[in-house]
Amino acid sequence: MSRGSLTGCVLGLVLACGVAGAQALPYRNESCSEDGLVCLLIEQPDTETASLSIRARVHSTLTLTLEADVENVALSTPLPVTAVFEGPETRTLVKLEHKQRALAWSYKNVRYTSNWGTPRAVHDDSVVYQLPFAADRAVRVIQGYDGAFSHHGSSRHAVDFDLPEGSPVHAARAGTVVQVVQHFTAAGTDASYQQKDKGNRVLVRHSDGTLGYYGHLQPGSVVVKEGQYVTPWQLLGRSGNTGYSLGPHLHFEVRKPLDGKQSLTIPVRFNTSRGVGVPLEKDKSYTAVR
Repeated sequence: MSRGSLTGCVLGLVLACGVAGAQALPYRNESCSEDGLVCLLIEQPDTETASLSIRARVHSTLTLTLEADVENVALSTPLPVTAVFEGPETRTLVKLEHKQRALAWSYKNVRYTSNWGTPRAVHDDSVVYQLPFAADRAVRVIQGYDGAFSHHGSSRHAVDFDLPEGSPVHAARAGTVVQVVQHFTAAGTDASYQQKDKGNRVLVRHSDGTLGYYGHLQPGSVVVKEGQYVTPWQLLGRSGNTGYSLGPHLHFEVRKPLDGKQSLTIPVRFNTSRGVGVPLEKDKSYTAVR
């Protein structure tokens, strides 16, 4: 019903006070995300300067926002700083310099958050989406746009379909699979499920740069791979009950990142037996048609 950022954040910590506190110089530390796709590199060659860099090993466009708590520091770029990575790349995002030499300086709590996709994506509003389940099957909407339970803020334009666990989930639009997560086994409404995005999912990048998100999938049910091109109606996996969820269902939305922390969901038109572009309303059933 909702989700957080698509990749986790890495926390780095450096204290630099005059002669870099207890850290021996030159100082260098690299910490990576669990999947190894993004690494945060902190370097301090001397007592007066430092740099914060990102090493990305991504196969698709990723938007990242870097933050840190600084005191008495001159910055080459204001923090937070947001950068878009189109593929494998190492980039220095900000350089730091001791500002008033008579006073101590510090930088600490260096951290980042990231979202797949780019803020530059512009949705093609001429596209009509297929309903993401089997054709000729009527499925009830249990939460639509602006849903009271969780479809607000970054999830405002999302739809939850009442699919029993194990139901086939099909691609609503052609695109390239960006992310597959299928190892989670639990569900709940505790805030940690929402904040950490502990739901299984498939993320598909469309030709206009937007992303289709298929969430709460059954563990181990995904049949597509990252980097694979999929066509409308192609089987992606099976519905489940994982992550921030009250019960078995499929969460679908089209989105793009605003930065590494926030996303924007986009209202889209669906092809249904009731017609094209009819609003999908809560507690009404809709049938997918080819």
